[in-house]
Amino acid sequence: MVPVMDLLHYAITIVLFSVVAVGVYIVRVEMYRTLRRYDVDPYSRGWRYAGSWSWVLKYREVCTEHGLSLRYWNSFRWCLAFAKVLTPIWLLLVGVQFWRDMVR
Repeated sequence: MVPVMDLLHYAITIVLFSVVAVGVYIVRVEMYRTLRRYDVDPYSRGWRYAGSWSWVLKYREVCTEHGLSLRYWNSFRWCLAFAKVLTPIWLLLVGVQFWRDMVR
């Protein structure tokens, strides 16, 4: 039988990786597609800056300027919020499990 702490740890890990994958998909596929459609090249400053926050803000600016839906912007914000909440919980669980294993 799997202890509840391990089950919780695995569940949060899976959800956290899923949220991160959805966030990466939104930025790399949906937001960049819209930016390119309106003649903004996310790779214009090089590949290292292609994932920067400035391009995500540029997406919001382009959508507002052209009257597009902000559904991907809102979805990305929710992904960030979930990741900000789940990451400390995940780290706390890892720390507690490590401490329990060291004490045994």
